[in-house]
Amino acid sequence: MRQNDIFSMLFGDSLMSSAPMIKKITGIVDGKLVMKVAEEHNRGRRLFVGTVNLDSQEFVVWDMGALACKGDAESVKMFRKILLASCSLPMTFPPVHFKVTSTAGEIYDEMHVDGGTIRGVFYIDRLTKNMEGAAKFLGIDPSKYKPQIYILSNAYMSPERQQVEDSLVGISIRSLDTVVAAANNGDLYRLYAFAKRRGLDFNLAYIPSDFMPHPKELFDKEEMKRLFKRGYDDAVDGYKWYKTPPGYAAEDEK
Repeated sequence: MRQNDIFSMLFGDSLMSSAPMIKKITGIVDGKLVMKVAEEHNRGRRLFVGTVNLDSQEFVVWDMGALACKGDAESVKMFRKILLASCSLPMTFPPVHFKVTSTAGEIYDEMHVDGGTIRGVFYIDRLTKNMEGAAKFLGIDPSKYKPQIYILSNAYMSPERQQVEDSLVGISIRSLDTVVAAANNGDLYRLYAFAKRRGLDFNLAYIPSDFMPHPKELFDKEEMKRLFKRGYDDAVDGYKWYKTPPGYAAEDEK
């Protein structure tokens, strides 16, 4: 990413320019990659990407495999555009606009941003509302099985103290982090309530509070690698899954 100049910040729609990210996505997502996604889709695998339509305040699920199966240049462009939208944190990056035609023939733009804006856990509604229906469709009796839910949360589950820079950029980024963290915790509690009602085995992993990152920038690759290694090492030693969300009365049960 690249920080915008002060004029663009004050009169534009974001603090950062997404031009470097567009270049990165374009370099990775080409016709060959999209063709591979289409091949896997035809084998029965599914790839979904989530964004948020800010106009309607709705979480939108894109079927990337079905899009890839179209196999033309426009589908490659749309594939890239959806990925860009799913990475576009509000305020940090510009929103992505999609041209839509209504059933009445009216043409208008929809403004889309990162799906994490309102969903910390992807596809949570389908998971909580349609699990039994999916099982019956597959000829499975849900009462004879006890599914296990494993959640890997790439976030801290307790407040993370940080000295916030007294600037538009610093306050905006910290505010966004706070909103996303709150949404993530809310989704975890919804999943826990869902599991509890159905007698399912709930298992949660998240970034331990003793891991202290020292990033030199917003997305520091070296710190991200260090965090990955910490998670890997914990798993190799036999990860102790949390059986309740943080803050719950029985959170010490493991």
